[in-house]
Amino acid sequence: MQSHAVQRIAVKAKISASEDLSAAGSGKLKVAKKSYKLKKQAKSISPGSSENLKLKPKKSKDAKKIAKALKKGKKAKAMLTVKMTDDLGNEKSKKLSVKLRG
Repeated sequence: MQSHAVQRIAVKAKISASEDLSAAGSGKLKVAKKSYKLKKQAKSISPGSSENLKLKPKKSKDAKKIAKALKKGKKAKAMLTVKMTDDLGNEKSKKLSVKLRG
């Protein structure tokens, strides 16, 4: 039986808040002209604290493909959208673009 090392692929976004809010993140990852969707994640954030949103590829097959491309030295870029909502229902969206390295 062979043992394979599992490559963990995730994009983290750190969110700080000065008031109670809920944050939901989603996005996609582009590697070598191919695009892979990331799983959505939501968290509640209390005032004065910060939380990490950890967005992983939707399919485990995609994670393997991304890891292989990064290992070969391909360039990768993550496009994230984080939507924050406070208790009163006010919404704010923030788009982020991040270059990744292997």
